[in-house]
Amino acid sequence: LGSGPATFFYNFSLFRPADFNRDQLWQIRFDRPLSAWAELLATLGLAGFLSYFLLSFWALKSKLLILNLRFANLFFVLLGVILGQIFYYQNAVLGFVFWLILGVIAGVMAEEKILTLPRFSFDLNRLSGRIILTLGIVAVGLASLALVIGGLRVYAADFFYNQAFRQASGPAKTGLLQRAIAINPFFAEYDVILARSLMNQARQSIQEQQLAKAGQEITLAVAAGQRAVSISPNWVAGWETLGLV
Repeated sequence: LGSGPATFFYNFSLFRPADFNRDQLWQIRFDRPLSAWAELLATLGLAGFLSYFLLSFWALKSKLLILNLRFANLFFVLLGVILGQIFYYQNAVLGFVFWLILGVIAGVMAEEKILTLPRFSFDLNRLSGRIILTLGIVAVGLASLALVIGGLRVYAADFFYNQAFRQASGPAKTGLLQRAIAINPFFAEYDVILARSLMNQARQSIQEQQLAKAGQEITLAVAAGQRAVSISPNWVAGWETLGLV
C-alpha cells in the first residue's frame, strides 16, 4: 500500500543505505525521484502503481481510439504523456493533460443512457417534513460557516508567516511567527521556522552577554521544536530542528 502521496522525502531519509553517507552528496536528501512512475512505486506501493498502470492500459487499448481515425490523436497524446511520465518527474502540465485525456476518452466511449429515477412525494405541509428540512438547512449552513472560518484562519496564519519572512532576525520576526502559530497551531513548519529564528536570536544575545535573555529564547526554541515533532512526527526537518536546538 505504500507510505502515502508526497512521502518520497521521508522514505529516502528512512531507507537510504549507510554507505550513502560516504558519498559526496551525503548531506542531501532527495525529495523526489527521477520520474512520475518511480514516485508512484515508491510512495503508493504496488497497489497504487498497478491501479495507475491498469487505468493507463485500459485507455490505450480502447478499440475506439485504435479503429476510429477521428479519435486516433487521443491515443498518441495519451501515449506521449505516459512515456513522459516514465522518464520525467510529474509536473502540473503532465498531470493535467493525463487526467484530461482520460476524461475525454471516457466521454467518447460512454454510451448515452437515460436514467429514470423513481418518483416520490414529500409533503412539506407536514410538521415532520418541515422540521427535517429546517434541520438540514441549519446543518448545511453551520458546516459551510465552519469551512469559511477555517479557511480564513489558515489564510490569516499564512499572511503573518509570510510577513515574518520579510523581517530580519529579531523580536519582530518571532512575534509574527508566534501570531501565525496562535491562529493555526496545526502546521509544523511554523514551529520549525520559529525555533530556528529563536536560536539565531539566542546566538545574538550570547554575543551581547545577555545570558538570561538567551536562556529564555532557547527555552522557547525547545518548546517550538517539540511542538513541531508532535504535530508531524514523520517529518525529518522537525527532528533536525529539535536536534539542532
